[in-house]
Amino acid sequence: MFGEPSMKGSGLGRSTPSQPSKREEGGAGGDTVVSQPRVERHERRQAGRYSIFLPVIVHTARQQSRNARSKNVSTRGVYLFLESDDNLLPGTELDLTLTLPKEVTAGAEVLVRAHGRAVRVDKSAGRLGLAVVFETCDFIRSPSPCC
Repeated sequence: MFGEPSMKGSGLGRSTPSQPSKREEGGAGGDTVVSQPRVERHERRQAGRYSIFLPVIVHTARQQSRNARSKNVSTRGVYLFLESDDNLLPGTELDLTLTLPKEVTAGAEVLVRAHGRAVRVDKSAGRLGLAVVFETCDFIRSPSPCC
């Protein structure tokens, strides 16, 4: 529905097998050279991410409404920036509303209403980055213009 995922910096599709460290004799000047082990990396995300910058309305359980902007979106969650530096903590339950434009959906606009929880909070320079995993998500397609 969103098009092709952004692979930039995501590590998607990369898996490197582990190898034990090796000791090799006879380096420069007869020194022992130790090569570092290669670490296996697996992508932990279960859905592709799409770099898309959209306005998002965030509601907390206390019914406080905040404006945010998405950085990337998937069918399982969103990473967004809040315009205020509040005391949101991992585990905070949130209701999110955003609209996917027709350029993204290849059809009519789609209203997304999701309930989720914060899984990571990044604070820097008065800005709050928030990773949210969706627990429920409704996609409401705008009616197509007729004739």
